[in-house]
Amino acid sequence: MGPLLLLTYAVLSITLIADASNASPLNVALELSDVRFDSQADAFRVQLTLSDGDDLPLRIWLESKRSKAQWAVLVTDIQSHAPEGANYVLPTAVVVSAMQQGFSVLATDGNVDSNGCDIKLVTAKNNHLRLVVELKAFSMLSARYEFDLLPLSIEKIDVLGAKIRDLEDDLPAAVKQMQMKIRQVETELAARVPVSLALTTTADTSVGYFLGLSKRIPILPQDNYFKLASDTKIVLKRPGQYLIQARGTISHHYSHNNPHFRLYVDDVYVWTSAPIVSDTQVWVIQLTHTIVASKNTEVKIGYATGSGPLPAGANVTIVLQQELTEPNESTRQTCASNQDCT
Repeated sequence: MGPLLLLTYAVLSITLIADASNASPLNVALELSDVRFDSQADAFRVQLTLSDGDDLPLRIWLESKRSKAQWAVLVTDIQSHAPEGANYVLPTAVVVSAMQQGFSVLATDGNVDSNGCDIKLVTAKNNHLRLVVELKAFSMLSARYEFDLLPLSIEKIDVLGAKIRDLEDDLPAAVKQMQMKIRQVETELAARVPVSLALTTTADTSVGYFLGLSKRIPILPQDNYFKLASDTKIVLKRPGQYLIQARGTISHHYSHNNPHFRLYVDDVYVWTSAPIVSDTQVWVIQLTHTIVASKNTEVKIGYATGSGPLPAGANVTIVLQQELTEPNESTRQTCASNQDCT
């Protein structure tokens, strides 16, 4: 192979890679984050994008979840990817729809019907990947397409973007796991029938104000352990370990500016709530924190940095997990039902 031919081949390869990397079909036809092929040990992200009108060109993009390497191909003519001499011509929409089904099967362990589309990924020379798509209808009709996916040049920012996508994938599962743990803790606490206090707000709370807790929910409140010193201040009469939880909801209109709860213990800001979580038509603000309190410790919860008021109905629950003894007490004291712990 002469030098001129080699140079031409190199320029053509670079051009193809640039075309695959810089192509800009904007309509996402399919996006999956965990596609597994029988021939590959790694899992892949897969994205199919089409141009305006959901037509060609079609861009097929894959990313290795382990190495963060990426491959892509820009398809401008579906028929050019069929075997030479193929006597079938299928509409672009039919092929894309079949690929959507085939990839979805590989992302769901076969829990989705492939509708006769089988997709394989084969490692090729020069770090290329060959995507083989086989469509079968009845016993006599079949079609096959092969796509040569070119490796893309990856920068540090691309690797960072891939890691961010991984975190975004893991976040819902982590949130769900945390919610399950919270429910488990709540169930265990309810089974033990602990000393607890539950309050709610009956009026909206403006940004920068403390929650006004004026209505009591009957979940075993114990006046011997808790006292409302004002509509915003709760006094923990006995030393002990307390679990403090607060939950409120805001509309999507007021979800920006990071609305959150702040926990104050004896007028000292000690804790803030987790990031808000979407729940159907509202956003949920939830705070959970455990403190070790001395006798007559004061607790307040503030609402901060939201763009609108916190609606009435926010709940605050305080649970005594373990009663402790004051350092100057020779023996541990407990509160009888007819005795105030002041």
